[in-house]
Amino acid sequence: MRREWRLRSGRDYRRVRATGRRRANALFVMLAAPHPSGPAAPTRLGIVTGKRVGNAVVRNRVKRRLREIGRCLHPRLAPGWDLVVIARPAIATEPFAAIDQAVRAVLADLRLLERPEVPSCAPSSSA
Repeated sequence: MRREWRLRSGRDYRRVRATGRRRANALFVMLAAPHPSGPAAPTRLGIVTGKRVGNAVVRNRVKRRLREIGRCLHPRLAPGWDLVVIARPAIATEPFAAIDQAVRAVLADLRLLERPEVPSCAPSSSA
């Protein structure tokens, strides 16, 4: 993901956790707060994976998957939001397509996905 699309400071994470709207499912918790610069700013994504998710290899795989989904969906997201995704342990065993579908469902519930009919980010397995 591009640098300007990522949450990088602890202050931003704390602000989103304190003021954000929260939606949860079995795989993750997503928090969404308006960007402090207003609706013209790009939507940014931050990912949190604690040690309960798994060892370093598993946590990094989960972060890579969530970043790829964020990169794929970014052009379709409503601008001006900061998002934090807090991974739950169940996400480690789910296939990429299931995570993609769950992220889309939560974003649609938060009304942040402008065009939900866009094809999945999951790679096709036609080979």
